[in-house]
Amino acid sequence: MSSLTMASNETENLLEQNCRPDWPEWTCMFANICGLASTTLWFLVLLPQVWKNFRRKSVRGLSVLWATANFTASLTNLFFVQLYAKVPLYNRINSIYMPILEFTILVQFWIYGDHYNLTNRQVYLAACLLLWAAIIIMQLVLKWYDHLQWFAISLWCIETFPQVILNMKLQSTKGQSTVSVLIAMIGKTTDFLSNNILIVPLQFVVMIYFSSSVAYVNGIQVFMELCCNADQSTDSRAPLTIKTAGLNNKTLTSLS
Repeated sequence: MSSLTMASNETENLLEQNCRPDWPEWTCMFANICGLASTTLWFLVLLPQVWKNFRRKSVRGLSVLWATANFTASLTNLFFVQLYAKVPLYNRINSIYMPILEFTILVQFWIYGDHYNLTNRQVYLAACLLLWAAIIIMQLVLKWYDHLQWFAISLWCIETFPQVILNMKLQSTKGQSTVSVLIAMIGKTTDFLSNNILIVPLQFVVMIYFSSSVAYVNGIQVFMELCCNADQSTDSRAPLTIKTAGLNNKTLTSLS
């Protein structure tokens, strides 16, 4: 068999994973393309946020609970995907890559989180280490892959809530990367399509309904702030008309 034929067969197999037998073939290919698109987006999604934190040397405006829930869920999912579930290739790739990137965010919280009390940071770190150690032990020793995945799903369903609440409290989304939020919204959309068209574990289907909904709420927050800032910028550049004694009206333009 020629290398071109083998490559063609591999591509076809990649786009024909987890198909529903009673659905048209094109729906399976479309869903797998969506899944591969999601994989690409998840490779990129946190990079703008990591860069923004590094550039600002700060994590102010970001919720540490959001970052912790993200990593904890991904750590749990890693064992489920690699040792238990039958899922498409893109899910396996994501399950390895995402915990690394999400742990990077947590490291940034430790380095740049000087607005947190040091004692509180140390206690929080100890609690997280105990939790993660317990998860690893339960996965490798007790092999609770299926049961613990519901824990991961629960975390993913609520992961963005702390960030949404913090944004409401601060009345700002300045801590978040707009690019990261936009990528997340697109990724949740492609994830929603792939998980509902293909045959995947029930946990994935339940998770995507909740997590995508909260992601859209977060996206609306960021979009509203962008619109508000744009309006304020327009107002600050509007001509100002003043009257001076014995003179005609003069128009001054703000330079702000």
